[in-house]
Amino acid sequence: MDDTVSSLPVPAAGPDPGGSARGRRRRGLRVVLGALAAVVIVGVPVGTALFMGLARGTGDVVDRMVPNDADVYATLLLDPSLSQKRNIQGLLSHLPALHTQNDLQSKIDQGMDLALKPEGLSFGTDVRPWLGTQVAVALRLGDGTPTAVIIASKDDARAAATLARIRTTDAGRKDRWSERQHGGVAVSVGTPAAGGDGTPIAYAYVDHAAVVGNSASMIEAVIDTDQGRRPPLRSSAAYTATIQRLPSDRVALAYASGPGVTGAIRGALSGGGLLEPGLLRALDQGAGVFRSAGLAVTAQPDGLATDVAVVTDTSRLTPAERSALQASTTPNRALDWVPADAAGLLAVGGLHDSLQSLLQGVASGARATGLDLSGPLHDLGLSDPHGVLSHLTGDLALEVRAGGASTIPGGALLVGTDDAAAVRSFLDQLVGGFAALAPAHTETYRGAVITSLAIPGLSGAGFAPAYAVSDGMAVLGSGPAEVRAVLDAHASGARLTSTPRFTAGGGWSVADPVLYLDLDRIRAAVVTALPDDLKHSYDTDLRPDLEHLHGLRITAQGSADRVTERIFLAAG
Repeated sequence: MDDTVSSLPVPAAGPDPGGSARGRRRRGLRVVLGALAAVVIVGVPVGTALFMGLARGTGDVVDRMVPNDADVYATLLLDPSLSQKRNIQGLLSHLPALHTQNDLQSKIDQGMDLALKPEGLSFGTDVRPWLGTQVAVALRLGDGTPTAVIIASKDDARAAATLARIRTTDAGRKDRWSERQHGGVAVSVGTPAAGGDGTPIAYAYVDHAAVVGNSASMIEAVIDTDQGRRPPLRSSAAYTATIQRLPSDRVALAYASGPGVTGAIRGALSGGGLLEPGLLRALDQGAGVFRSAGLAVTAQPDGLATDVAVVTDTSRLTPAERSALQASTTPNRALDWVPADAAGLLAVGGLHDSLQSLLQGVASGARATGLDLSGPLHDLGLSDPHGVLSHLTGDLALEVRAGGASTIPGGALLVGTDDAAAVRSFLDQLVGGFAALAPAHTETYRGAVITSLAIPGLSGAGFAPAYAVSDGMAVLGSGPAEVRAVLDAHASGARLTSTPRFTAGGGWSVADPVLYLDLDRIRAAVVTALPDDLKHSYDTDLRPDLEHLHGLRITAQGSADRVTERIFLAAG
């Protein structure tokens, strides 16, 4: 019997009214997968709050059971540390629908029951009484994607009884069931009837944990690992090298093997004939660099943080590639010019060498398509190694502001320079080519000359390209007002990176690449543009919860052997 399947079924939202074979499957595995999915849907903090009353946290108690050849491992810790519980409770207190423990429990029960209803089971009756401190999934990528869902239990008898009930449901009675012993543990296997299109299922109760999967061999691998006959994933060098780069105090964790993930992608693309041999070789080369990736979710007093670590094999990188991965240690000066009321920001520093390489790449790509850009680039001075590009420091920032006189958001591109005269001359030359179409207007503001273009048909909508070069920074704005706002921020020190919304969660550096969205300002701009009927629906149904989400910040750091990112959602 082939005891694996090609894909895992998704928990159904309700029974199939037509009673089709597809609607009747895949009960047992969906019981556990549905419970896991419902926890995720309700939210990591909500699932964790099941154990909010416990003062002492429980670490990972099932990683000892995960085979070392698992390509993916993910888990929710339902009993985290006391500090995580306090932070989660504080975040939940701002959500009107979850103010009390009863409200919280009701929401969890509703979500779980929705997933379990097609299986004839109740979360409150059949699962919650024995649900322990952790839910995890481990899988191998490849033929059938052998998968095991592991749920820690606090009541052996009740958990085992729930597993046994899988056979008695309407769907379970349609399968042929058999039992076999492995390492002294009973493994139950359900096989679809001959001619059916259902999915095999296997389950066992192993060392205070319910284990359910689509592959009996995967269940047996879990048993062997738990009993010490094969090494666990947590003992592998790739796993430990990845996890040690993530916060140890967390509520959720995920890990993926680089060779496993890239191998699965390659197999899918090559099998479908989607890649040429040359592109496949390029994919193989890149895949050899990617060793592993990990993710951890932590609750902070002022929001929720997700840390991501990608580990690379430096022996497969060229010196130039290793140098490109190194994090910049020089502060990005462009951040000092971003107005405090910006609704969005994208900033990258340390790109001095990369700018010239990027331009060369664009020119080469154009030539490959038969387009020769050498003339225009020469005329603009961009192909000159001593031209304007050589005077750019590599500090870049793009900021967007909303809520001005125009309904269209405005913004500005900030570019650092060590030669203001050279950059100003370049911009004047560029604008001079449009003199016949759009007359230029100049004004002096805070000692800087602002040049703007009144483009017919666009200036009425608030778009009149403008630029200025001041104090080592070239400012290219959507209009003179945006340029003035940037000059004000630099002169007054009232910049975005000093606001509590931006700095919430800490853990960032002015040398890091950063993407930031001010959710309060974006939400206000969107709501203003809504018709009255939708505004009423928003105020009634969405605003009470969404108004407590304030900002989203993504930062990254690099080194020779890894790239780490932090995604922080400011809430409260």
